[in-house]
Amino acid sequence: MKSLAWALLAALLVGCGAEDESPQTQIRLVLGAIEAGAEAGDVSAIAEHISHHYADGQGNERRARVRYNQFHVLRNRRRPLLTREASVALIEPGLARAVVHAGLVGS
Repeated sequence: MKSLAWALLAALLVGCGAEDESPQTQIRLVLGAIEAGAEAGDVSAIAEHISHHYADGQGNERRARVRYNQFHVLRNRRRPLLTREASVALIEPGLARAVVHAGLVGS
């Protein structure tokens, strides 16, 4: 199984859950929505959760990340994912980093 490491550095906390939920719970809800979008082949469901201020360690910005996701969704349409949350860290209010390891199921 090919394993992918996703590092999302995004403003995930704005409007992603009820105010009485912890920030970590809100982030996990967003990660679940991203996973469901990926399994359904819905790139827009993934893209709506990527901040317009997205940046990663490889120099990618939001546009490049959305295109990368489009490529993988088109190539692996409707294949189940196995995911494991490696870490969720709050950097500052409105900014979090989540690392999730994901693998595609099937051939």
